[in-house]
Amino acid sequence: MGALAVLNFAVAVDLTAIQKQEADAQAHLEAAGSDAERKVWQNRLDVLHQLEASIKSMPHPTMAAPVQPVLPPPVGTPGLQVPPMPKAIVRTSPDVARPAARQTPPEIPPPPGKDFASRKPLQEIRAPTMVAIGDLLAPSIHEAPSNPEAARAFAILKRHELAHGAVPVPATPGLAGKLGQAMMLGSRTSEFLPELAKLSDALPRGNKAAREAALDLWKKMGRTPPGDKLLGKMLADASGALSDFLPPPQHGSIADAGGSDIQVDASPPGGTSRVSVILPDGPGGAPERVTFGGHAQTSVDGSDLKTSLAPDEPRVVTKAAAQKQRETVNGVWTDQEGKKWEISGTGDNVVFVSTSDSGHQMKYAGQWSLGLPFATHIVNDIEDIADDLPGDVRADLAANWHPPFAIRLEYRASDNRFEGTWISGVVTYSGLAHMIKMVEDPTWDKPLVLTRSKRITMTFDFFAGAGVLDTPEVQP
Repeated sequence: MGALAVLNFAVAVDLTAIQKQEADAQAHLEAAGSDAERKVWQNRLDVLHQLEASIKSMPHPTMAAPVQPVLPPPVGTPGLQVPPMPKAIVRTSPDVARPAARQTPPEIPPPPGKDFASRKPLQEIRAPTMVAIGDLLAPSIHEAPSNPEAARAFAILKRHELAHGAVPVPATPGLAGKLGQAMMLGSRTSEFLPELAKLSDALPRGNKAAREAALDLWKKMGRTPPGDKLLGKMLADASGALSDFLPPPQHGSIADAGGSDIQVDASPPGGTSRVSVILPDGPGGAPERVTFGGHAQTSVDGSDLKTSLAPDEPRVVTKAAAQKQRETVNGVWTDQEGKKWEISGTGDNVVFVSTSDSGHQMKYAGQWSLGLPFATHIVNDIEDIADDLPGDVRADLAANWHPPFAIRLEYRASDNRFEGTWISGVVTYSGLAHMIKMVEDPTWDKPLVLTRSKRITMTFDFFAGAGVLDTPEVQP
């Protein structure tokens, strides 16, 4: 690459930093434990050598402007078009073939005092979050909760000026058109607004629910079902279109002067939101929580669509009830995509371990917290991270940056399931040399729903034989 090309890219590069990166890549290449890792670091080293040679050939390298090229983000990943550097979501890895002789890196605990999954104090509540809370509390404003503990919690929220009622929200201009474009409806978009609303609600719940909604839409159109490749592209485009219209998530806590704690989990991208009040003096003087929650709901509004939350009944969980629930949840669970999770631990300590089809595992350690478990995994393996990031960026993240993944869930005893969000951060890296500039704390949500795997005994007619079949209770 010549000097003109470098200047056209307008990348400000420090030669000393490049040489430092080369030394680091060389060290990782020599320490790599598998052919796959060696290939990643060798590729990175080759790129850095080429970049160093290009810089040395420049007659006036200091003329390069300090502007970084912004790469186009992957389809369907929100919030990436932020200068001055390209940003990408750090996501869990899809199925990747693991080398047989590969050694698993040692587990890295969260840094002391750095609990990425817990809720930070809210300095301010964003307008979209206030709209979500208004939807969740609307029934209690119109009619006071019949449960006295729920009524206490509602009074605390009212004291903090959160119980303002549902805010009228107009249709989201263009949402129907964007979803219709993604699903290739053309001029027939207005004929299928109810089906597009169902698709909008299904997209945050994962591929299974989204595929069913999309195929139902095409069936009602009288079209032949699309192939897997085309359907995957349409759903990715629809997910990207929806993410452009959804406000960002907000998680945090508000301390009450009376000793209560208000926990806010507003997650439009995750499809669920809730506000919980932790009361320090429930029955018998023990803590309890009251949760006002709801699920995303898209409805037809004229010629377009609008999004809101459909509120649930308030859920009251005492400490005694939470402890009994904790004793029953250890074991194998399945998420909405069919991936296996196993819960272990004792008392308030809880561990979630996810396992991909390739056998790769990630451990999330955290607290039960009255049935609102939160847990953190610190990335230390390249296979923790999805391969939609460049290989050398993934390797650098796992070896040097160790970004966190977090989960925030609520155990729904009535349904025997967990609902909540899996949360990742954003990595900022240069488009030319793939040098990482910054890794943010978890700020990007996707839904996570865990249901029990149940055992079904089947009796056959011949030889009075019996067999056992494991099937997941996957619910959209």
